[in-house]
Amino acid sequence: MIINGQVNIISNSYKSITLCEVNVHCHASAQGDALEIGECKGKCLILNCETYGGSDGVFIASDRVHLKLTEINNAQSRGIFSRRRLLWDKGDGRVD
Repeated sequence: MIINGQVNIISNSYKSITLCEVNVHCHASAQGDALEIGECKGKCLILNCETYGGSDGVFIASDRVHLKLTEINNAQSRGIFSRRRLLWDKGDGRVD
C-alpha cells in the first residue's frame, strides 16, 4: 500500500498494532513527520515498510515499538526521533 501524505497512529489502548508493507510518501517540505506513533498501550510493529520525507521520518512517543525491515529515507531533520526505547531489526542479523 502506498500512502501519499502523513500517517499518524494516535494514542490508543489496543493490545497490538501492525503496519505491514506500507510505503508513506510525505512531501519533502512537509511540516509534520512522515510516520508518527503516539502513546500506544500495546505493541506496535512496523514491518517491511518505507517512509520518504517528512520533518522526521519516524517520530515515536511510545514504548514497545518494533521497526523490522523498515527503510527511512530523505527526512528533513532526523530519520528516527524517539522519546522512548525501541527495537530496530534491520534484517542484517543485528538488532539495535
